[in-house]
Amino acid sequence: MVLDDYCSNLIVDQNICVGPPGGIKEFVTIPGATVTKTATYATITASRPASVVSGTTYKCGKYYLVQPGDYCEIVAISNDISFALLRKLNPQLDEKCSNLLSGYHYCVLPYEDPSKTSSTTVQAPTSTPSGTTNTCYEWYVVQSGDSCSKIQDKYAIQFSQLKAWNPDLNDNCTNLLLGVAYCVHGPDTPAAQGAGKREPRQSPAKETASPRKRSEGAAGGVPVGWPGVDSPRYRKIMGLGPKDEI
Repeated sequence: MVLDDYCSNLIVDQNICVGPPGGIKEFVTIPGATVTKTATYATITASRPASVVSGTTYKCGKYYLVQPGDYCEIVAISNDISFALLRKLNPQLDEKCSNLLSGYHYCVLPYEDPSKTSSTTVQAPTSTPSGTTNTCYEWYVVQSGDSCSKIQDKYAIQFSQLKAWNPDLNDNCTNLLLGVAYCVHGPDTPAAQGAGKREPRQSPAKETASPRKRSEGAAGGVPVGWPGVDSPRYRKIMGLGPKDEI
């Protein structure tokens, strides 16, 4: 039996489950950890499986393959982490964990504290777009075939963050430039505001092009397609008589 949202379909003398298999596990936070961390860090990053959900951090020491019937609490308990940490490592998970996908891998062990922020800024390795923040802790130089979504997946960030650190990007990310450095770890931004929202349609990076030159013409010329000064149409509009033939 599946209870509805208002629990209006309870049936007398029917048993219902009120706890997970094996009982509720008590988490013990290790010294110095934040409340979202209940496990030690991995010493090396794990090989990334092909079936990893979009947005999952690359700084991961262990991946878990979701099985049919799994839900977030089971995944978290089985891997000694909290649900909050599971969401931080896999930010595409919603608050109710209603979008956990069977047959896909999720990160269940961080390589480093996901809440850690750097205090040392890094100089950009090459040119940057106009307006890009100088307070940046990690840069990425765009390669051929890149798109904003690929960069977001690689660094487990939201488009709202990428755009906040690189405001020159337009809303559809159609002006990503090859060979240019973009900040991928900058000052804290409200990334959660963009969580669960549809990301904009994005295009691959483009070559940096030289400004298009304006066509040169004689001063006082008229746009292409306008009637010539000697045309019958023009002379009629201007109230001029027919042009005398030579």
